[in-house]
Amino acid sequence: MSAVLDGLAVPVIAAPMAGGPSTPELVRAVSGAGGLGLLGGALLTVDGLAAEVDAAGTELPFGVNLFMPTAESAVDLTDHLAALDAWADRFGVQRGEPRYDDDQYPAKLAWLTAHAVPVVSFTFGCPDAAAVA
Repeated sequence: MSAVLDGLAVPVIAAPMAGGPSTPELVRAVSGAGGLGLLGGALLTVDGLAAEVDAAGTELPFGVNLFMPTAESAVDLTDHLAALDAWADRFGVQRGEPRYDDDQYPAKLAWLTAHAVPVVSFTFGCPDAAAVA
């Protein structure tokens, strides 16, 4: 990553905000102004990530950020869910069911490895040595 960062005209990295704020247009604008734009790769399908990367283009350096999966929690959520049920009842809505989700991390990492994305960063943990290699 040092080669990419050393080449920046402006020492600014656009935050990779998952869920939509980090658009390909914003990434291109930041990279075009001399900084480094990062796409938020979390909360997207692999196809959605591929479309965002394709839309960002290849003429300027940019990166993608992934959420690191964590182990599924064994924490007892009974009390927490009861509190949420009270709020759901108050507002007349249904609460969702807790579920584990790895955000398609292995498939996204495989896709990014197969495509020449200059920078990949990670949130909520660090990849193991095999992923970095």
